[in-house]
Amino acid sequence: MPSILFLSLLVAALALSGSVVWLAVVSTLARMFVYAIGIAALPRLERPAWLWAPVALGVALCGWAASQSSAEAWRTLAVLAGSGVILYGFQAWRRPKSG
Repeated sequence: MPSILFLSLLVAALALSGSVVWLAVVSTLARMFVYAIGIAALPRLERPAWLWAPVALGVALCGWAASQSSAEAWRTLAVLAGSGVILYGFQAWRRPKSG
């Protein structure tokens, strides 16, 4: 719940400050990682040997697209991802241990 509240407040602040473009840039950059992970998982799901070439091309294209981002976009993504990891860790620490 705290991470949802944090993200909601962050998105609202970015929207009100006129920084929606940064939100779109960081969202696109994060999606490139998710796409690359999804593409890289295909050979584990489907075993044909010919699948490795399209997978390599797809991961390379995601890497190329992500490399077009500015250093400030990478820093923003790192800060947001770090904030998410901290909030997740805090929530996991607060959750009672079962067992």
